[in-house]
Amino acid sequence: RGRKMESYQIELLNMVLTLLFVQLGAATMSAYLFRNVESMAFMIGSFIISIALIFICFAAARTENAMNVISMIALFGVSNGATLGSFTLMVTRGKKRATEAVFLTLGIIAFGTFVAAMVGLFSGYNFQGWGTTMFVILLGIIAISLIGIFVKFGKVMEVMMGLGISLFFFLYMIYDFNKAVDQYKTASWTAAVDIAMNLFLDMLNIFVRLLPIIADAMDS
Repeated sequence: RGRKMESYQIELLNMVLTLLFVQLGAATMSAYLFRNVESMAFMIGSFIISIALIFICFAAARTENAMNVISMIALFGVSNGATLGSFTLMVTRGKKRATEAVFLTLGIIAFGTFVAAMVGLFSGYNFQGWGTTMFVILLGIIAISLIGIFVKFGKVMEVMMGLGISLFFFLYMIYDFNKAVDQYKTASWTAAVDIAMNLFLDMLNIFVRLLPIIADAMDS
């Protein structure tokens, strides 16, 4: 059973897609500019700036001023792109097919995002009941990631975890797209920032988990 979107839902979705494309465009350009920066301090610094910009973006959204929101979202994309550029270099350094691995990863994410959008927006089902379960799983992923800093997992375990976590964030995309039609009842920049930023972070998490797996597989 499909769903016909209301006018405010279409408006909200247009706002979300605008912000999402701004983030992706800014992150892509930033990642390219910082593609040769291999520094853990740089990665940590840009990551911390990204965390601060999350709060700034939501503060801008409360003004309901489109230019304020788009400007802050662009800065958020730039900051994350800088982190990703450095991360990509560290992951793919010495790999014989690094460029192909990056583009294959991006292709998988693009296809998964399209499928998630179709399911979340037009399936006719309300996925907002997933919220608590998804949040608990997310906390578990964060805990495992922290443990991984101090405990070395085996290669097979790392691959399985990476694939499982990537699948989880693809499911999270369905939940986040579904917010546009089942959680918010009006179109606002606050709602658009919430959805667009979560979708962007879903993509980043998938990229970070999938790229090392794909790069290693293509190199061997």
